[in-house]
Amino acid sequence: MRILVFEFITGGGFNNNFLPHSLVQEGELMRLALLLDLMAIPDIEVSLMHDPRLPLDKGMLENQMIKIIPITPQQDFWQVLAEQAPLCDAVWPIAPESEGVLQAISYWVEASGLKLLGSSSEAVALTADKYRLFKRLEHQGIPLVKTYTFAELDVLPSGPWVIKPRDGVGCEGIVRVNSAVDFKVVTDPEKFIIQPFEAGKLLSLSCLFKGGRGVLICMNEQSIKQNKETFELERITVNVDQMTPEVPVLVEQLANTIPGLWGYVGIDLILSTEGLKVLEVNPRLTTSYSGIRCALGSNLGASIIALLTGDINFKAQCNQSITIEIPREKR
Repeated sequence: MRILVFEFITGGGFNNNFLPHSLVQEGELMRLALLLDLMAIPDIEVSLMHDPRLPLDKGMLENQMIKIIPITPQQDFWQVLAEQAPLCDAVWPIAPESEGVLQAISYWVEASGLKLLGSSSEAVALTADKYRLFKRLEHQGIPLVKTYTFAELDVLPSGPWVIKPRDGVGCEGIVRVNSAVDFKVVTDPEKFIIQPFEAGKLLSLSCLFKGGRGVLICMNEQSIKQNKETFELERITVNVDQMTPEVPVLVEQLANTIPGLWGYVGIDLILSTEGLKVLEVNPRLTTSYSGIRCALGSNLGASIIALLTGDINFKAQCNQSITIEIPREKR
């Protein structure tokens, strides 16, 4: 089986632009972890789309089972994708939800009749729109951080608040404000949402989904640094012991509410004095994936491939916490 793997940031999605250093490091972590998992599976071959401005691990360059497909500034990313995908049995995209990127790629793969190793384009579209997702989950009674549009300023609770891009990814574009006067600096208010700032422990869930069923793989803790008004992910501790009875129930609720979720999905949460609340649903690999093999001792990539023909089946071989530091040096 040959799989076309491309992580959007490192795989040519920015071949005509400056590489966003804030996302490159996380993209490289996810990509390397996925490749190591795939190369441990018998009869798997990989075609890897790659931005040659970034170095590749020597082991990957010398591995005969990996075909490197460089994406230069002179090439069109979508054209290369259209040429390479039909040569493979399945496509595994890792891309941001922002600006409809992951949805467009997922829809293209579906329309091409190829196997998509990820959530449906419909599920991606829903989860990418933070306000639309909030309204859908709120209707199902799922605990959430309240979310408002700029058209709802008259019903906002007292500050401070957090302003986020409506389709943002990670900490990109998130700003904390203490005064309603600061709302005036937002030039395209329809593209942003507002949430009350809540103090608490930032957690995430690594899960597997298929056919309206969800299974928790592990819980993770995020350490996020606040730089005046902005935020930056510093580290992730994968597989922390913060389990509560409502977590598996929450995963099942999300599976029932968004049946198009498939494969690996990350769920961002906050544990505040009011309990556990959902912040975001990420229908793709997240940075936490890069620590799961060491933390749990099992090949999660193999479990995802197995979903093509069977049910969710993942068994941990060990149980330890792994800390992933997120370096931020500019290239």
